[in-house]
Amino acid sequence: MNPTRWLIGATILAAALCSAPLALSAEGDASKEKGWYIGGGIGAADDHDFDETEAGGKLFGGYRAGRYFAAEAAVAYLGTYGSGTLGIGNGGEFDKYALTAQGVGILPIGRSAELLAKLGLSFWSVDVVETCTVSGGRQVCVDDGTFDEGVDAVYGVGFQYHFSDRWGGRIEWERYNDIGEDDLDFLSISVLFRF
Repeated sequence: MNPTRWLIGATILAAALCSAPLALSAEGDASKEKGWYIGGGIGAADDHDFDETEAGGKLFGGYRAGRYFAAEAAVAYLGTYGSGTLGIGNGGEFDKYALTAQGVGILPIGRSAELLAKLGLSFWSVDVVETCTVSGGRQVCVDDGTFDEGVDAVYGVGFQYHFSDRWGGRIEWERYNDIGEDDLDFLSISVLFRF
């Protein structure tokens, strides 16, 4: 069984079980408030192209337009992958980044807990940290350049909990389509602050 899929399933199940008692009290729901928010988190990026899992992180911000919808933007660092596996040299590393714009559907499941579903666009890039190849009998190295970039879909699901009127936490899984040559899954845990 794929460990990433197992971890996603276990996270969603744990979130649902932990929040079930909260569903009994729907009055005074702090999540009904409209307004701006910011946040940041860390996680693990599973790249299908490189068959590697690396550390990543993101910063995000958005506007909650009502109880059930928000618009959100994020910048994400999705890990460093390498050793020439893209077939363009005999060694090297590549950083993956994304800038996203997403709509967020929100399903309150109690006073402070919510399920999230996200869909949007990812403006991504794969940057060369360093790669080397042999050309004309000498080794030529390239670093600090953009190897590939594009725009593709990003979507995900998550669980959000409001600790107070201002502070909250999130666990999310997101799928970035076609970053480079294949998909990338990002599982993260974040904190957020509401204005």
